[in-house]
Amino acid sequence: MRNILIIQTAWLGDNILTLPLVSNAAKIGKVHILTIPQWADVYRNNPDVSSIITYDKHRAERGILGIRRKGFSLRKMNFDVALLAQKWWRSALVAKLANIGVRIGFDDAPAKKFYTHTVEYDRNIHESERLLNLLKPLGVEPEMVAPKLFPTNDDEKQAKKILLRQGWNGEETIAIAPESAWRTKRYPHFVEVVKILANSGFSVMLIGAERETENFFRKNLSVNEHIFFIFGKELLVVASALKNAGVLISNDSGAGHIGAAVNVPVLSLFGPTVPEQGFFPIGEENRIVQKNLSCRPCSAHGTEKCPLGHHRCMTKIEPEEIAQTAVEMTKN
Repeated sequence: MRNILIIQTAWLGDNILTLPLVSNAAKIGKVHILTIPQWADVYRNNPDVSSIITYDKHRAERGILGIRRKGFSLRKMNFDVALLAQKWWRSALVAKLANIGVRIGFDDAPAKKFYTHTVEYDRNIHESERLLNLLKPLGVEPEMVAPKLFPTNDDEKQAKKILLRQGWNGEETIAIAPESAWRTKRYPHFVEVVKILANSGFSVMLIGAERETENFFRKNLSVNEHIFFIFGKELLVVASALKNAGVLISNDSGAGHIGAAVNVPVLSLFGPTVPEQGFFPIGEENRIVQKNLSCRPCSAHGTEKCPLGHHRCMTKIEPEEIAQTAVEMTKN
């Protein structure tokens, strides 16, 4: 069997959307993952993954020396194929230095001169489908499968313990993920959404990575509202907690993909980006709220400030619309 290295060192959502590629590649070889340390849990316990190799490109292994060390260390593992899920030169150079004979990436990549084969980056299809096309030079006709995370029983016990300690008793809960790496992707009125849902009889689970975000919501929400906080926990613990929600409301961010990968319906809020770019969470029950503005999309990933200074793509979305849509989704 081929020894296949999939290189994906981008954002959380990108890694989760790489999981269908992992599943298909496992049919023709042993799959190994190269990713950054904080996203290793995306692939943890996955039966299609033979090994997870971390690449700390932002810290201990940053810079050209880090690239050289990582490439030469991978050379000892004798990979036959590298699938470059990420377009940038760093990943391509690592694969080249690793002396991997077949290196497949996208035809619009800045680093394509380091590839042995390229495939079209089709902007008209979903990112997971684009990634599946990396297998075609190997003679594979891949099939789309939903991304799936694999929390352990211990992860689920820890998540339940955190919720029960806060007073959760199994009641109907709607989850909200208010964070995003890009400021313009963050919906600014989630406090109002929480209040509407709480007044409608729902419990709300707020999830995220930053304690600062948790402190903001604790400060701005009444202690009488039935609200639970899952912040700063390991990825698979968060995924386990989300299994207890009927719906997840999320910005266009990695959190939405976590929910979809544990089969929770996701309501995504799109502002500076649009679903047509191909990065929305995968799932038949998922829904999207967005406003039709001529300035959208303003970027591929979102920005720190609205280029036009008004941020209407988010501010024009009413909290009542979000809450009503989420409640409707719980009834499906």
